[in-house]
Amino acid sequence: AAARGEEHLHTLLDILIAGKRSGDEHGAVDLLGALVGAGDETGAMSEEELRSTAYLLLLVGHDTTMNLIGNGMLALLGHPGQAARLTAPDAGPDLVATAVEELLRYDSPVRDATFRCAAEPITLHGQRIEEGDVVSLLIGSANRDDTRFPDADLLDLGRTPNDHLAFGYGPHFCIGAALARLEGAVALPLLLHRLGPVRLAKPADELAWRPARVMRGLAALPVVRT
Repeated sequence: AAARGEEHLHTLLDILIAGKRSGDEHGAVDLLGALVGAGDETGAMSEEELRSTAYLLLLVGHDTTMNLIGNGMLALLGHPGQAARLTAPDAGPDLVATAVEELLRYDSPVRDATFRCAAEPITLHGQRIEEGDVVSLLIGSANRDDTRFPDADLLDLGRTPNDHLAFGYGPHFCIGAALARLEGAVALPLLLHRLGPVRLAKPADELAWRPARVMRGLAALPVVRT
């Protein structure tokens, strides 16, 4: 099902890209139009690279950030004392920044990293991994590692340092990290202020999660005003 959905999305992107080239699509001065224009003028990107870049921007700019906001709100609703810290009159930008990092760590919007190939043989906890073996790294598990994060299962919006792996690491570090941090820093405090006192409309363990292998995001977050 995921493969079929991805194929349909690629087909849609091909249609949109063709529309930008033909001039049939309105609003040509947008991100996709700029990518198409720059690629056609300079030859900097092949057709496959253009489509893949558009796909990545859609994924990073929308899906993962949506999960950050949804998962973050769920965590805050489950920890009203921590939520109150963000809505307090003296909550400054430093607290907002550490809060976003902690929410990324506590319930990462990306559960698994993309596949890796082992560069050399290694044994981890009795499991032998040979050179060339394909492995998947569990970001959600790493971000709850008690040897790295004291009281790892505790939500602490002021936690520092906070070297979580929600954005990956090294050469695989997420290209959209700055965008996600900015969106989280704007959206989460604003939602808390605008919604006012609310609680979950159903127990947290009854909430539905969207089916996905890599992403971790809620299908919906029903709340009621208190």
